[in-house]
Amino acid sequence: MKIMKKVLLLAMTGLMVLQLAACSNKSGKEFEITIDEFNNVLEQYKAKYMAQVGEQTWNDKLKDDKAFNENLEELVLEQVILEKVIMDEAITAKIEVTDEEVNKELDTVKSSYTKTEDYEEYLSKNNFTEETFKEDIKKQLILTKFLKSKADEIMKIEPNEKELKKLYDQYVSAFKKVQASHILVDTEEKAKEIKAKLDKGEDFATLAKEFSSCPSKEKGGDLGYFASNEMIAEFSNAAFAMSVGEISDPVKSSFGYHVIKVTDIRDTYEKTDKEDIKYQYRALKYDEMINNFIKDANVKMPKELEKIRERGNKKNK
Repeated sequence: MKIMKKVLLLAMTGLMVLQLAACSNKSGKEFEITIDEFNNVLEQYKAKYMAQVGEQTWNDKLKDDKAFNENLEELVLEQVILEKVIMDEAITAKIEVTDEEVNKELDTVKSSYTKTEDYEEYLSKNNFTEETFKEDIKKQLILTKFLKSKADEIMKIEPNEKELKKLYDQYVSAFKKVQASHILVDTEEKAKEIKAKLDKGEDFATLAKEFSSCPSKEKGGDLGYFASNEMIAEFSNAAFAMSVGEISDPVKSSFGYHVIKVTDIRDTYEKTDKEDIKYQYRALKYDEMINNFIKDANVKMPKELEKIRERGNKKNK
């Protein structure tokens, strides 16, 4: 199971990103997934991806990409299973949503479109009529209410010192954080000029305020503490390889050229913010809860979907 996972709720669109454990336990309630049900959700996902990346990029790069389509099939199947099982839990918990809540959400969606034709196009691309869209909204609101209630319960858990230390030791590298400042400029030449000034002893914060194009210039270039996955790769790779007080040579990224100064490193349990560890402890408890719902479900599906499921489980091992 991956650390640093967010406590995620089902969005109104139905998208949910969770790494699921292999669903091998065949006890508990029985659920059936049909080909039509799967294909309907798959087409909705494809429409959402196409809207995000643009029709040309979709047609040129993703539409016929085997690896992308296999991953999408596996993701969609997980979501269909998860949604069905969690909905059953929500019904058991007697979670209710009023027509007023559904209509309010519908109005919010409609108001995001300047033209009625654009809203109708959205429905069409996602295989919705307005009535089926309202049904989908109601379902997603029920799921969101249920998962939020469970997340709220888990967020109240207070792990003890022993539990926090054990989790930290298990995922040391994931908890490491660096505090750094940077000066961002457009050209390598300008970055080299600034580095030369710093090598001569000029003040980093002063140069950041004068030359940097990043809003962090107002704080002397300070970006605060960040984990390795919270910055673009080129920047993180450089910063996490540096020592406290070290200033980098120019580092190129899609934003321009960075001159980086590491000001602190949190790489021990004592230095790590305990709230960060508590958050991850609770996030793992949330994942455990979701996985328990799944493993107790006896899910029936056609052989075509079983093959997709088996393929995804092999990748997750």
